[in-house]
Amino acid sequence: NTHYARALAFSNLGRPDEATADIQTLHDLSISISKNSAYWGTQVRIQELSATAWQHHAKGDMENAMATMKQAVDLELTTDKSGVTPGEVLPAAELYGDMLSQASLYNEALIAYEITLTRAPGRYNSLYGAGKAALAIDDKVTAKKYFDMLNSNTIETNSSRASMNEVREILKTL
Repeated sequence: NTHYARALAFSNLGRPDEATADIQTLHDLSISISKNSAYWGTQVRIQELSATAWQHHAKGDMENAMATMKQAVDLELTTDKSGVTPGEVLPAAELYGDMLSQASLYNEALIAYEITLTRAPGRYNSLYGAGKAALAIDDKVTAKKYFDMLNSNTIETNSSRASMNEVREILKTL
């Protein structure tokens, strides 16, 4: 998870070349772990593909970024969630939704976020992303549904996240 987080961080900070060593470690780990556990080897492979996709994205190679991220999503969809974990650290479909949103492909982004919400109901970032994507395509009913769910999930938390303040303001207009 550390190598995954670092690789994503380097790419998102605009330092994609610094992600290479961590991506290579993820690659090596996925092969090594697969020898003893196909499940966990696949989980690491999904992380490797996701990190690689974001590295391509950071380098401006959108074609390879999208194709590699889609490969990660497709692989993730072939797996079941392990009973001993709360879920993926960052679901590939959610990361794909983020990438699609950044490319203004909001219909596709909404689908990606909904895939994540099927596997991990109530996930904050996917509810927020789905609401934003729906709003971007002027689907106010769907946007309200996801923003209401997010607001409901966080109402008792007194969240001061900027995104929650934004959601509460948007809900006043929907």
